[in-house]
Amino acid sequence: MIGRPSNRRLEVFAENLFAASDADTLGPIIFQRGSGAKEETVSETEVMARFTEKILRERPYLALIKDWLAIPYAAEDATFVAALKGACEPDPEFAAGVAAQRMVEAAYQSARLRAAVPVKT
Repeated sequence: MIGRPSNRRLEVFAENLFAASDADTLGPIIFQRGSGAKEETVSETEVMARFTEKILRERPYLALIKDWLAIPYAAEDATFVAALKGACEPDPEFAAGVAAQRMVEAAYQSARLRAAVPVKT
């Protein structure tokens, strides 16, 4: 299988916390609490365990694919299928998708016009 490591880095800075990850979704996550604290790491295994526990608590209908949750977009795809079957509500809701599309269209129009463009609500 051909693959590549992630080329994205996410860093979050807050008043008393720094967190970073070079992985797309599954960890490891590096964090530091407070200015003098030592950096700590949450391993990929621990990130996946916490994610699995949380996602199955919130979306029990995903239990059938619990062994495949590490596959990119598996949870999203399974949620879509579950919504089609009536096992859950669509996530995100249709209105959220429309709002996101309107923001994208406004961004493209703003780039073309080189001016601010209001987002239709």
